[in-house]
Amino acid sequence: VSGSGPFNVVQIFQEAVNVSYSRQGSYGQTAAVGGVATGQQAMIRDILGHQIGLKLPKMRRDINYSFVAGTYQLPANNLSARKTRGIIAATTTNVTAAGGAALTEDMTLDMIQSVFASRGVVQAWEPTLMVGATQKRALTDLFVRNARFQQVSRRVGGANVQAIETDFGIINVMLERVVPADTVQFCHLRLCRPRFMPVPSKGVFFGEPLAKTGASDKYQLYGEAGLEYGDEGYHGKITGLA
Repeated sequence: VSGSGPFNVVQIFQEAVNVSYSRQGSYGQTAAVGGVATGQQAMIRDILGHQIGLKLPKMRRDINYSFVAGTYQLPANNLSARKTRGIIAATTTNVTAAGGAALTEDMTLDMIQSVFASRGVVQAWEPTLMVGATQKRALTDLFVRNARFQQVSRRVGGANVQAIETDFGIINVMLERVVPADTVQFCHLRLCRPRFMPVPSKGVFFGEPLAKTGASDKYQLYGEAGLEYGDEGYHGKITGLA
Protein backbone atom coordinates (compact mmCIF):
# COMPACT_ATOMS: atom_id res chain seq x y z
CA VAL A 1 0.00 0.00 0.00
CA SER A 2 1.41 3.35 -0.98
CA GLY A 3 0.20 6.86 -0.38
CA SER A 4 1.05 10.20 1.13
CA GLY A 5 -1.30 11.39 3.82
CA PRO A 6 -1.15 14.74 5.60
CA PHE A 7 1.84 15.34 7.82
CA ASN A 8 2.95 17.97 10.27
CA VAL A 9 6.14 19.89 11.01
CA VAL A 10 7.96 21.07 14.11
CA GLN A 11 7.94 24.77 14.83
CA ILE A 12 10.77 26.84 16.27
CA PHE A 13 10.06 28.41 19.66
CA GLN A 14 12.70 30.90 20.70
CA GLU A 15 13.05 33.62 23.31
CA ALA A 16 15.97 35.90 24.17
CA VAL A 17 17.09 37.45 27.45
CA ASN A 18 19.52 40.37 27.73
CA VAL A 19 20.48 41.67 31.20
CA SER A 20 23.04 44.42 31.69
CA TYR A 21 25.88 44.18 34.19
CA SER A 22 24.43 47.16 36.07
CA ARG A 23 21.10 45.43 36.53
CA GLN A 24 22.75 42.21 37.67
CA GLY A 25 24.83 44.13 40.18
CA SER A 26 21.87 45.98 41.68
CA TYR A 27 20.12 42.88 43.02
CA GLY A 28 18.42 42.63 46.39
CA GLN A 29 16.87 46.10 46.32
CA THR A 30 13.50 46.94 47.81
CA ALA A 31 11.21 49.92 47.43
CA ALA A 32 11.61 52.88 49.78
CA VAL A 33 9.28 51.62 52.52
CA GLY A 34 9.51 51.78 56.28
CA GLY A 35 9.63 48.02 56.77
CA VAL A 36 9.08 44.62 55.24
CA ALA A 37 5.63 43.13 55.74
CA THR A 38 4.90 39.45 56.28
CA GLY A 39 4.13 37.78 52.97
CA GLN A 40 5.95 40.40 50.90
CA GLN A 41 7.61 39.07 47.77
CA ALA A 42 11.22 38.04 48.34
CA MET A 43 13.99 40.13 46.85
CA ILE A 44 15.41 38.85 43.56
CA ARG A 45 19.05 37.84 43.86
CA ASP A 46 19.62 36.16 40.49
CA ILE A 47 18.38 38.72 37.96
CA LEU A 48 19.38 36.70 34.90
CA GLY A 49 17.82 33.50 36.22
CA HIS A 50 14.68 35.43 37.11
CA GLN A 51 14.34 36.81 33.57
CA ILE A 52 14.85 33.36 32.06
CA GLY A 53 12.21 31.98 34.42
CA LEU A 54 9.72 34.59 33.19
CA LYS A 55 10.25 33.53 29.57
CA LEU A 56 9.49 29.85 30.17
CA PRO A 57 5.75 30.31 30.88
CA LYS A 58 5.47 32.43 27.72
CA MET A 59 7.02 29.65 25.67
CA ARG A 60 4.59 27.15 27.19
CA ARG A 61 1.66 29.39 26.25
CA ASP A 62 2.97 29.79 22.70
CA ILE A 63 3.34 26.03 22.30
CA ASN A 64 -0.12 25.40 23.71
CA TYR A 65 -1.66 27.92 21.31
CA SER A 66 0.12 26.41 18.32
CA PHE A 67 -0.96 22.87 19.24
CA VAL A 68 -4.60 23.95 19.50
CA ALA A 69 -5.12 26.78 17.01
CA GLY A 70 -1.91 26.87 14.96
CA THR A 71 -2.02 27.32 11.18
CA TYR A 72 0.16 24.96 9.14
CA GLN A 73 3.01 26.39 7.08
CA LEU A 74 5.76 24.48 5.28
CA PRO A 75 7.98 27.07 3.58
CA ALA A 76 9.94 26.37 0.43
CA ASN A 77 13.00 28.16 1.83
CA ASN A 78 14.36 29.77 4.98
CA LEU A 79 12.67 33.12 4.31
CA SER A 80 9.53 31.91 6.09
CA ALA A 81 9.11 30.01 9.34
CA ARG A 82 7.76 26.50 9.78
CA LYS A 83 4.42 26.43 11.62
CA THR A 84 2.92 23.32 13.15
CA ARG A 85 -0.67 22.42 12.37
CA GLY A 86 -2.96 22.70 15.39
CA ILE A 87 -5.71 20.19 16.10
CA ILE A 88 -8.46 22.57 14.94
CA ALA A 89 -6.88 23.12 11.52
CA ALA A 90 -6.00 19.42 11.27
CA THR A 91 -9.65 18.36 11.59
CA THR A 92 -11.10 18.31 8.07
CA THR A 93 -13.37 15.23 7.79
CA ASN A 94 -15.95 15.52 10.56
CA VAL A 95 -16.77 19.22 10.30
CA THR A 96 -20.10 20.90 11.03
CA ALA A 97 -20.60 24.49 9.85
CA ALA A 98 -23.07 26.16 12.21
CA GLY A 99 -23.55 29.23 10.02
CA GLY A 100 -23.95 31.58 12.97
CA ALA A 101 -26.50 29.43 14.80
CA ALA A 102 -26.36 28.78 18.53
CA LEU A 103 -25.04 25.46 19.78
CA THR A 104 -27.72 22.81 20.29
CA GLU A 105 -27.77 19.35 21.83
CA ASP A 106 -28.55 17.74 18.48
CA MET A 107 -25.73 19.64 16.78
CA THR A 108 -23.26 18.40 19.38
CA LEU A 109 -24.43 14.79 19.24
CA ASP A 110 -24.58 14.78 15.43
CA MET A 111 -20.93 15.84 15.28
CA ILE A 112 -19.93 13.09 17.71
CA GLN A 113 -21.98 10.62 15.67
CA SER A 114 -20.08 11.73 12.56
CA VAL A 115 -16.80 10.80 14.27
CA PHE A 116 -18.28 7.48 15.37
CA ALA A 117 -19.40 6.67 11.82
CA SER A 118 -16.09 7.80 10.33
CA ARG A 119 -13.58 6.07 12.63
CA GLY A 120 -15.26 5.29 15.92
CA VAL A 121 -15.25 6.76 19.43
CA VAL A 122 -12.65 4.97 21.55
CA GLN A 123 -13.06 5.38 25.30
CA ALA A 124 -9.45 4.39 26.00
CA TRP A 125 -8.30 7.38 23.91
CA GLU A 126 -10.14 9.90 26.13
CA PRO A 127 -12.74 11.40 23.75
CA THR A 128 -13.08 15.04 24.74
CA LEU A 129 -14.95 18.19 23.75
CA MET A 130 -12.51 21.09 23.92
CA VAL A 131 -14.18 24.50 24.16
CA GLY A 132 -13.62 28.10 25.13
CA ALA A 133 -15.60 29.97 27.77
CA THR A 134 -18.63 30.80 25.60
CA GLN A 135 -19.32 27.28 24.38
CA LYS A 136 -18.46 25.80 27.80
CA ARG A 137 -21.35 27.75 29.29
CA ALA A 138 -23.55 26.67 26.38
CA LEU A 139 -22.74 22.99 27.01
CA THR A 140 -23.54 23.39 30.70
CA ASP A 141 -26.90 24.93 29.82
CA LEU A 142 -27.71 22.23 27.26
CA PHE A 143 -26.70 19.13 29.18
CA VAL A 144 -27.22 20.18 32.81
CA ARG A 145 -29.62 23.09 33.28
CA ASN A 146 -31.95 22.29 30.38
CA ALA A 147 -31.92 18.62 31.40
CA ARG A 148 -33.04 19.77 34.88
CA PHE A 149 -30.39 17.97 36.85
CA GLN A 150 -30.58 18.98 40.50
CA GLN A 151 -27.67 19.75 42.81
CA VAL A 152 -28.01 17.41 45.81
CA SER A 153 -25.88 19.50 48.16
CA ARG A 154 -27.56 22.17 50.25
CA ARG A 155 -24.40 24.26 50.35
CA VAL A 156 -23.26 24.16 46.70
CA GLY A 157 -25.08 25.91 43.88
CA GLY A 158 -24.51 26.26 40.17
CA ALA A 159 -23.58 23.78 37.47
CA ASN A 160 -20.42 22.69 35.68
CA VAL A 161 -20.64 19.99 33.01
CA GLN A 162 -17.42 17.96 32.96
CA ALA A 163 -18.57 14.91 31.00
CA ILE A 164 -21.53 14.01 28.80
CA GLU A 165 -23.16 10.58 28.65
CA THR A 166 -23.98 9.83 25.01
CA ASP A 167 -25.00 6.85 22.89
CA PHE A 168 -21.36 6.72 21.76
CA GLY A 169 -19.79 6.68 25.21
CA ILE A 170 -18.82 9.20 27.86
CA ILE A 171 -17.37 12.37 26.35
CA ASN A 172 -15.20 14.57 28.57
CA VAL A 173 -15.54 18.37 28.48
CA MET A 174 -12.36 20.45 28.72
CA LEU A 175 -12.16 24.23 29.04
CA GLU A 176 -9.32 25.65 26.91
CA ARG A 177 -8.83 29.41 26.61
CA VAL A 178 -7.28 29.43 23.14
CA VAL A 179 -10.15 27.62 21.40
CA PRO A 180 -12.04 30.24 19.32
CA ALA A 181 -15.35 31.37 20.78
CA ASP A 182 -17.29 30.03 17.78
CA THR A 183 -15.77 26.52 17.85
CA VAL A 184 -16.37 23.20 19.59
CA GLN A 185 -13.49 20.79 19.01
CA PHE A 186 -13.87 17.04 19.54
CA CYS A 187 -10.61 15.13 19.86
CA HIS A 188 -9.22 11.87 21.16
CA LEU A 189 -6.64 13.25 23.58
CA ARG A 190 -4.55 10.06 23.62
CA LEU A 191 -3.83 10.54 19.91
CA CYS A 192 -2.45 14.04 20.51
CA ARG A 193 1.13 14.30 21.70
CA PRO A 194 4.10 16.62 21.22
CA ARG A 195 6.97 15.76 18.92
CA PHE A 196 10.37 17.40 19.38
CA MET A 197 13.44 17.98 17.24
CA PRO A 198 16.50 17.16 19.38
CA VAL A 199 19.67 19.16 18.79
CA PRO A 200 22.84 17.05 19.12
CA SER A 201 24.69 17.61 22.41
CA LYS A 202 22.07 20.16 23.52
CA GLY A 203 18.77 18.33 23.93
CA VAL A 204 15.21 19.29 23.11
CA PHE A 205 14.60 22.61 24.88
CA PHE A 206 17.66 24.37 26.21
CA GLY A 207 19.23 27.70 27.09
CA GLU A 208 22.61 28.91 25.91
CA PRO A 209 24.64 32.14 25.97
CA LEU A 210 24.78 34.28 22.84
CA ALA A 211 27.71 36.27 21.49
CA LYS A 212 28.96 38.99 23.81
CA THR A 213 28.22 42.55 22.61
CA GLY A 214 28.79 45.17 25.28
CA ALA A 215 28.24 45.16 29.03
CA SER A 216 25.44 42.60 29.26
CA ASP A 217 24.75 38.88 29.26
CA LYS A 218 22.59 37.51 26.45
CA TYR A 219 20.91 34.12 26.50
CA GLN A 220 18.50 32.37 24.23
CA LEU A 221 15.91 29.70 25.02
CA TYR A 222 15.37 27.42 22.04
CA GLY A 223 13.37 24.38 21.05
CA GLU A 224 11.46 22.87 18.14
CA ALA A 225 8.10 21.19 18.76
CA GLY A 226 5.13 20.02 16.71
CA LEU A 227 1.82 18.27 17.25
CA GLU A 228 1.19 14.63 16.41
CA TYR A 229 -2.56 13.97 16.21
CA GLY A 230 -2.91 10.62 14.42
CA ASP A 231 -5.68 10.04 11.89
CA GLU A 232 -7.65 13.29 11.74
CA GLY A 233 -10.82 11.27 11.09
CA TYR A 234 -10.85 10.45 14.81
CA HIS A 235 -11.45 14.15 15.54
CA GLY A 236 -14.32 16.49 14.76
CA LYS A 237 -15.41 20.10 15.15
CA ILE A 238 -18.28 22.56 14.94
CA THR A 239 -17.37 26.00 13.61
CA GLY A 240 -19.19 29.28 13.03
CA LEU A 241 -21.28 29.16 16.21
CA ALA A 242 -23.02 32.19 17.64
